[in-house]
Amino acid sequence: MTGLENKIREVLHISFMHEEPSTRLKEKTITALNQICRPERSKNKKFTRWAVAFAIIFAFVFSVNLFPSFAETVGKIPLISNLVELIQFDKGMHAIRERDKGVEEAIRSGYGANINKTAISNGISFTIDNVIPDQKRMLISFSVELDEEKYKDVKSLWFNNMTLSDDQGQIIVRIKDGQMDLATIQENNWISKWIIGPGEGQEGSMDRSGTLAGWMEVVNQGQTGEFPSTITMDINGFRDATHSSGHESTKIIAGEWKVAFSVSSSLANAKPLIYEGKDFVIKKGGYDLVLKLDYVKVYPTVTSLKIDVVEKKSAPYPGFFYEMHLEDETGRIYKHMDDEILTDSGNVRSQFESAYFTKPKELYWVIESLSSHDPETQIEEVTPVNMRVKIY
Repeated sequence: MTGLENKIREVLHISFMHEEPSTRLKEKTITALNQICRPERSKNKKFTRWAVAFAIIFAFVFSVNLFPSFAETVGKIPLISNLVELIQFDKGMHAIRERDKGVEEAIRSGYGANINKTAISNGISFTIDNVIPDQKRMLISFSVELDEEKYKDVKSLWFNNMTLSDDQGQIIVRIKDGQMDLATIQENNWISKWIIGPGEGQEGSMDRSGTLAGWMEVVNQGQTGEFPSTITMDINGFRDATHSSGHESTKIIAGEWKVAFSVSSSLANAKPLIYEGKDFVIKKGGYDLVLKLDYVKVYPTVTSLKIDVVEKKSAPYPGFFYEMHLEDETGRIYKHMDDEILTDSGNVRSQFESAYFTKPKELYWVIESLSSHDPETQIEEVTPVNMRVKIY
């Protein structure tokens, strides 16, 4: 092993071991490479040292993103492999990682797949960049590279017609004439919770000149099931959403883009950690409830939790909702992200940031408050609960 490789290992270990690389990737990389390139020099040659450092940074990032063979080679070096994963996934996953720290942990742990498959039509290159899947949830990041002369004024796009389908031809998600097709959602277990069009109102959506980034989240509402072996995204036209929301835009860019991809079964069908539920009682304000935490399933991308009302002895109003989060023994919070199924009856299936990769010794469901809505006065009432239910 060369002295340089030893130095790279040492510096990257010091620089990245105790902090989240995604939040300070640029600063840490500059610091690391500056140390690597630090010979004994006089102060008047400081500029040369920084020029070398920036040149190495540029070459490294450029090569990781554009040359898979280079990424694969350096990705085999411990610690540097983490840096490679973060650079590659930062292309389209920036907004998802900022929103969901469970996904951040998954990427840092090497979970996910770099797809990098492209379809080109009418001066627009559409690329599926990355996929992070499991049996419950699928996150897809994509990017669009525009012909800068032809589309110099386009800053945001939305799908005119788009389908996401499995290997059996079953439609998972459909957008028709710029609108989500709700009928499709009712026909299968999959539901799209979030779709952010390329460049659509996201910080960091423009990852390089002429390129717009977007992402999509799809959730399996079924109790069981496996991730499809192949997924196909078929797009027929985009809408220019630069000056209006996508579904309202009438400026349609014609073209057809079709990209199919697959991921390894070890990723797509990773089994969740399953914990048995328990009954418990809430007596706060006007509430006297017996609830059952039916199950908790911790997937790589999400923690799924099912709550049932066993008995409603009293409640101020017929319907109520939970303000809640998960928390581990260190006080780390796993926030409530969304709901697979949400009703005001108290029976819900909720999603939280995943604790799969942090591996807490203890995990708690924390009910902050219960909220209800008076249909007559239109006033929302919030009842503090502040109750911790131990999951394991």
